[in-house]
Amino acid sequence: MTFSLKFSLFDLNQAQKDYIVQSISFTLSLWLNKLQEQKYSIDLGDDDSRLLAAQYDEPNPYYKPITFIGESPDYDYNNSLSISRGPRLLQDKVFVLMNFQLAATPESAVYPSPKDLALSLNDKGIEIKARLSDADVTYEIEAFEFQRYKPAFPAAPIIIDVTTDSATFQGKLSNYGWIYVACVRVEDDHGVPTPYQILRGFDNRNIAVPSARVEISQPYQSFQVMVDDLLSYTNYTAYIIGGSAHHGYPDPMEAKSITQIKFATYPANYVGALIIKDGSRTSVGFTGLFGLIMLVWAGLLMI
Repeated sequence: MTFSLKFSLFDLNQAQKDYIVQSISFTLSLWLNKLQEQKYSIDLGDDDSRLLAAQYDEPNPYYKPITFIGESPDYDYNNSLSISRGPRLLQDKVFVLMNFQLAATPESAVYPSPKDLALSLNDKGIEIKARLSDADVTYEIEAFEFQRYKPAFPAAPIIIDVTTDSATFQGKLSNYGWIYVACVRVEDDHGVPTPYQILRGFDNRNIAVPSARVEISQPYQSFQVMVDDLLSYTNYTAYIIGGSAHHGYPDPMEAKSITQIKFATYPANYVGALIIKDGSRTSVGFTGLFGLIMLVWAGLLMI
């Protein structure tokens, strides 16, 4: 569920946005993780795999320019007008809309729906004004369902680095959302988890496993995500899936889109070095004191 609030300001900085989220959460008696700023402007059009540009990566789309008769005064970005020459008549006001995403609260069958909660703010003008003096409480709040969509992998995710206790993966999505990774030990792997289990960091038996996620804030650009707390010298299968930007309950890809990557972590006493020769990269390594001596002898490690 999404809705907007109007403020008599040119723009909002991050500290102001955080305070607004806290204040509205307090007004609605919500936990903070149920409400957040809506980061992206969503317009699926005829293609359900596409999203438009991030709304807040661009100039304020709700900025109403000040129009004057005669010479225009200087605007100092603090909502003050420098009157120094010629007659002027202010014809419009500056304002900004802040968009919100409100997650459902399924823990209680009698708790108001997200739509009812958002619309209830129309009757809480006094409470809002008491905490947010720049809020325009005459603005009528409307609530809209979040447009659901499922992202896609333009290319299969890959593994780019492995250590004794971590693995780093790289991937991209065709739109905004998240990439989720869950790593299951091969000896404990009893089948492919569902997309929702991967999203929550579980294996197919709903047992928590090392996992991580990364927000995809720019479509078709590569992002990296590292999973740590892995056991050394152990074989793993990484299960990777993507999900939408829906707050609280992202829509994951279909099961057929799950990417599986098998890898092994290094021994705990592994000593390695990277050789770059003629443009090609080769990793070599040994274990223990002997390995350290060999690398120093070969000139691959300086001490």
